[in-house]
Amino acid sequence: MRENTRMKPQRFELSLDGRQATTVLVGALVILGAVFVLGLSLGRQAAARAAPAVAVHDALAPLDQPLAASDEPPPVLKAPQALTDDRAIEKSMPVPQVRSARQPPARRAMPTLALTSTST
Repeated sequence: MRENTRMKPQRFELSLDGRQATTVLVGALVILGAVFVLGLSLGRQAAARAAPAVAVHDALAPLDQPLAASDEPPPVLKAPQALTDDRAIEKSMPVPQVRSARQPPARRAMPTLALTSTST
């Protein structure tokens, strides 16, 4: 009797045909979809409760306002002139010369490798 009280682990075998496996797969996808939609709706509700109703700030609203008149004259633009002029750009817009403060490093001679081949 003592041996009957102990339960030995038994192997469990599950076999499904194609239709049953498809039904289980579709059911699992439906359950996962329902959990996703439930989490999405709960997240939106929690976000709506957490954030009080604040007036929407339009960052681009100042661009819709008319510009205030300034006393400064408009800047002189040379690039459009240079592009529409028949003269070369160097004549109408001189390119500034840039001088570097340091000199480029001296080149070192690269070591050469002698390759030899042996044939057997």
